[in-house]
Amino acid sequence: MHSFKDKEGREWRLSLNFRTLERLRDEGIDLTDPKTVLALGDDPYRLGMTLWTLAQSQAETAGVSPDAFAEATADGDVIEAAVMALVEELVSFTRPARRDALRKAMAAKRALEERTLATAVEMMDSEAMTQRMDEVTSKLRAEFASSLSATNSPASSE
Repeated sequence: MHSFKDKEGREWRLSLNFRTLERLRDEGIDLTDPKTVLALGDDPYRLGMTLWTLAQSQAETAGVSPDAFAEATADGDVIEAAVMALVEELVSFTRPARRDALRKAMAAKRALEERTLATAVEMMDSEAMTQRMDEVTSKLRAEFASSLSATNSPASSE
């Protein structure tokens, strides 16, 4: 079992088994489908449903409602820790012959995300982006000024 802590400091042990897989499938989440697994981190609803399903029995024992669980896990650091725990739980649940492939696929996805985000930040910080934003802002100002002068000009008399 792998775990993460929520904003309240409660530890949630994720328990993946055949029953939780069935309950997730009933919610339209198939953790046996690699595409679904790879997309979970990008879909807050499905991720939340997955985490709740895997921690539901603990939450019920602790008297934590689905809403309270959702609130306590609504934090970027908590979500990151939860995703990592979920990935490790999935790897542990996978047959040994497939574990390495799953780990590598998840690592490749993470590397791609990191590279993409780093590129986006680099582009946003670039001089070219600053120049382009200045151009767009100047154009908007000119269009706005033009539309104001067109509506403020006196009507022509005939």
